[in-house]
Amino acid sequence: MLNSLKTRRTFLANATVIAALGASTSRLFGDETTAPISEDAIKHAERWYSNGSNCNGADPMNDVMEVEFSSDDGLTWMNLETVGPDGPEVSGGWFDKEFDLSTVAGFVPTNQFQIRFIVGDLNDGSVIEAGIDGLLLSGAYCDTTECASDLSGDGTVNVTDLLSLIDAWGPCPGECDADFDNNGTVDIVDLLTLIGDWGVCE
Repeated sequence: MLNSLKTRRTFLANATVIAALGASTSRLFGDETTAPISEDAIKHAERWYSNGSNCNGADPMNDVMEVEFSSDDGLTWMNLETVGPDGPEVSGGWFDKEFDLSTVAGFVPTNQFQIRFIVGDLNDGSVIEAGIDGLLLSGAYCDTTECASDLSGDGTVNVTDLLSLIDAWGPCPGECDADFDNNGTVDIVDLLTLIGDWGVCE
């Protein structure tokens, strides 16, 4: 988990909320955590938004909620999501939204990453309700086990891998999978590593 930034069902009207990830601290309403954002970051938040479709306001379904991000400490902003002015998520209710930032055009991993939520209130008579909860920025990962000694890739370190190591014995002319300690030579240290990993990869 890279960061865990939480709000308290904060309601917004005609407002901008910024969550900033700085070089050494991250801030959201005074809460702090450490670590810059990574290239495999995931943004998740729960949001509530109503732009008056069921509030009897004078200007219903005319406003939007925008979610934007910045990779340069707020100098420039790019759109991540626009909610409204119409659609199934503009009449209230909590919606979970998650974005894999590595797939978002314009995202650059940086220690100056910020995200903000902007709630519009364009005309007189607008009745706007918006809320953010559970904002979470985290690192993506795969639940896979890496087993370097499994040279054949069959999930088990066995005789097949031992024979591959013996076949590669000696100096490596380039990158060598059996050179587990990366010293440029497949030798006794690599053999002992393979023996120590013997069996099913866990």
